[in-house]
Amino acid sequence: MILLDYRDKRPIYEQMVEKLERLIVSGGLEQDSKMPSVRNMAVELAVNPNTVQRAYTLLEQEGYLYTVSGRGSFVAPEREWRDGQLGRMLAEWVAMTHKARDAGLSQEVLLEQLAAVYGHAGAENEESPCASALVYCRGDMENENMDGSPHRLAGGSAENRQPADMQTGGNHDRSEGSTEKL
Repeated sequence: MILLDYRDKRPIYEQMVEKLERLIVSGGLEQDSKMPSVRNMAVELAVNPNTVQRAYTLLEQEGYLYTVSGRGSFVAPEREWRDGQLGRMLAEWVAMTHKARDAGLSQEVLLEQLAAVYGHAGAENEESPCASALVYCRGDMENENMDGSPHRLAGGSAENRQPADMQTGGNHDRSEGSTEKL
């Protein structure tokens, strides 16, 4: 059914979730088809049954599986997992938009980037003025340290635009009086 990479640094249950999601989305596991029991899947993959249970629980929470008491786990209808998938993506987008706003990005810059993504389907690798480092796309190229004091951003290209003290390996701890390098 699935192959696990025991050299992968991710936990086994995360690998299982990813691979089972992929099978469900691609149609490899049909709607309402019965999943192997936790015990059988654990034996088949040579993993602890608790690992399989954790993966099944996450898949159920994400809407990919549903459980019938005494009968087992089944693949959920596409509508259910698709709605869950869209809901999670929207929640992530909202959270990132809040972070961008809090970092000082204007609504105009965000709308420009959104228009660029939707206007150039499949061109996600195209370089826009703000594509590499949106948080540093400010007219005066200045930002503030955590203590509120301004610092000049170093570097001319978007990927090099980071505080000069971070480029040189300087003191990353912004608390007063601290000299320890992180």
